Amino acid sequence: MVKKMTEKSVLEPFLSNPDEELHLSALAKEQGMPHTTLRLKLAPLVADGILKKRQKGNMTFFRLNKEHPGLTEHLIIAEKTKLLARCEEEPLLLELVTLLREKLPDGTAAILFGSATTSVKKAHDLDLLLIGESIPFTAFSERYRKEVHLIHVKRFDRITSALKREIIKNHLLLRGSEDAVRWLAW
Repeated sequence: MVKKMTEKSVLEPFLSNPDEELHLSALAKEQGMPHTTLRLKLAPLVADGILKKRQKGNMTFFRLNKEHPGLTEHLIIAEKTKLLARCEEEPLLLELVTLLREKLPDGTAAILFGSATTSVKKAHDLDLLLIGESIPFTAFSERYRKEVHLIHVKRFDRITSALKREIIKNHLLLRGSEDAVRWLAW
């Protein structure tokens, strides 16, 4: 079971490209592994119907199968795996996630996007989208000397398509993964 969960990390490139068909060599480069290794890791996802595979000559392409009934759960695991890995690398991100877990009311989703998804420590500011209720971030901003650019909406359907495209390309789901994955991928 753990092996299957950790192998969901190969879905990570699809999180920022949910509607695109991705070439095997681009996936291998992004994942930092040889084509043959990645092909072996993708094969069970194709066999299970999570991914669709297409051959064009000697090129292989993959895309999410949005008709698969379990796709949302696979993407949630991939998102959480990505977040856990980033929190292990960066304690400041873990502190932000902990703050959000403690302070935000149930049902509120939080998405970090922009340059801070690469490095919270190196980022000049944090772009944070809250869907649901909001909280003030002054204490966090003052303590870590990071300005928080907060965008707050009550529902996902209030987010502009331009902002959604920006978030899809570079994001970390900090809270409310299930609703956020459905919104991002569909």
